[in-house]
Amino acid sequence: MLTATELADYLVAKGVPFREAHHIVGEAVVEAIRQGKPLEDLPLSDLQKFNSVIGDDVYPILSLQSCWISARPRAVSLLSRLPMRSPRRKKRLF
Repeated sequence: MLTATELADYLVAKGVPFREAHHIVGEAVVEAIRQGKPLEDLPLSDLQKFNSVIGDDVYPILSLQSCWISARPRAVSLLSRLPMRSPRRKKRLF
């Protein structure tokens, strides 16, 4: 769940310690699963039950487009460190 990573980053940026942010995100993910919704579709009131620093500015961060833009540099960085056996394989990955 890529949006969970974004929510954790959001909480840390708001001053929540990482360990606490990780716990909050875990609870939010369980709630999203319980409701049968993606994390980004939980109402603000539900998200704020886990931590009051969560505001409506969280929704643009949880959008799939935002997650993709944020995750792409990490993925490219990870892929660039993988040993490539052939140029053909590298072409398939990119």
